[in-house]
Amino acid sequence: MKKVLRCLLLLGTALAVGCSDNDGAGPDGTTPPPAVTKTVGGLAAIGAAISGGQVSLRCADDSTYSATTAANGSWSIAAVPAAALPCAVRVTGGTTGGAANTNTFYSLATNRDGAISVNVTPLTDLALARAVGGSLDTWFAATGATRLGDAATDLPGAIAALRTDLGTAGYTLPAPAGTFDPFLAPLSAGTPTDLHDALLDRLGEALRDEGRSYTQLRTDFTEPDEGNILPSPLEEEPEPAGTLAAQIGASFAGTYVLSCPAEGGPVTKTVTIAADGSSTLNGAVAVGAGQGGTIELSSSAVLALLIERDGLYIRLQFNGDGSLASGQVGPSRQSPGCTAVSGSASLGSLNAPSLIGSLARTQTLNCGAAASGTPSLNGTTTFTLAADGSMTLGSFNISQAQYLANGYDIKDGSSFPGPAAGNEIELYSPTSGPSGRELYLTLYTNAAGGTAKVTYRNFTSTAGECLPPA
Repeated sequence: MKKVLRCLLLLGTALAVGCSDNDGAGPDGTTPPPAVTKTVGGLAAIGAAISGGQVSLRCADDSTYSATTAANGSWSIAAVPAAALPCAVRVTGGTTGGAANTNTFYSLATNRDGAISVNVTPLTDLALARAVGGSLDTWFAATGATRLGDAATDLPGAIAALRTDLGTAGYTLPAPAGTFDPFLAPLSAGTPTDLHDALLDRLGEALRDEGRSYTQLRTDFTEPDEGNILPSPLEEEPEPAGTLAAQIGASFAGTYVLSCPAEGGPVTKTVTIAADGSSTLNGAVAVGAGQGGTIELSSSAVLALLIERDGLYIRLQFNGDGSLASGQVGPSRQSPGCTAVSGSASLGSLNAPSLIGSLARTQTLNCGAAASGTPSLNGTTTFTLAADGSMTLGSFNISQAQYLANGYDIKDGSSFPGPAAGNEIELYSPTSGPSGRELYLTLYTNAAGGTAKVTYRNFTSTAGECLPPA
């Protein structure tokens, strides 16, 4: 009897173990460790950050993930199984520097220790296109681990080829140049002092100057037999020291926040202006020092600061006390208006008559016809810009009181975007032109501060320009 009881007890113990609710237990009754996961993220940029871009991951096990880039181009996807790596990365849409991003860029995230951070830029896209040797769109849409493993194997050779072609074309690579890896190298989007960012900027500028689309560049680079097809970088000219730059930069340096209309509700736009005149929009470079812009002034107060470059239009309007009143941010002058949130300029240090008068001069010019219109002045004519900012050209005169009451523009081509280095000052009077009509007198200076030309015009038929003697 004791022997039967002992057997029943053992059988009951076995059944209890077999009916355990620990479904994850192994044969020995232990729970296996959880699957290892990684946080995959990085930065998407073309120089300027890609803000609001759609990030798609397609991994070796055919799992997919998505995210949206922040204003500075950063993105992050948590809990990607380590076993799913490597993953193809694609970024589409969003904006760069306020303009729509119409290109698609690819990268590749591979399994490494810790969090995985990988850049997505035109350089990662070019290297990956060379490694794949075909359409990246088709490659990304395919399934299976083999295509990703093959790309990871061929990528180091493609990166080395890209380094060689960039150096041969004349681009400066970030140090150490011999091992520069666009997938992993640190990148601060929209920071001209960052050599990686500067490299992306110069490649984009050269491509636009050549008139070739990025899509065509990628197609060309995929075929190594074509040789080095990268566009040559534009020659960089030294930036002139502007006469007005210091005064302008000191007055407008600061951070200005706007609330702008957009689909889905208002979005915040932050414009930051440095003392050298350079600016950023939501952390991405809007205009670098030496790339130009316009300051519009009227009466005794600054009405607006205008920054315009490559399809980006930023207009900040100020109250008489310097506080931000409103603004516009978009691709053109037709961009919708924005509401001021915060920001104030130091207008107390900006005196319009002295600003204009700082370029005071008197000289004899040769006047003749402009490209169109009927000139009123011919031959040698005296031009005077007085210390109080008033202008006289022959029989034409605009006093300080007239332009303060009616209008004037000041453009500093050395610290804001203009057609050329130097300054442009336009004074306006409604009654002092020929036959009592409105008159505009405009002084253009060169980088050294000398007179490049003086023009005059009204809205009837009178127009002309005067040049220094040859």
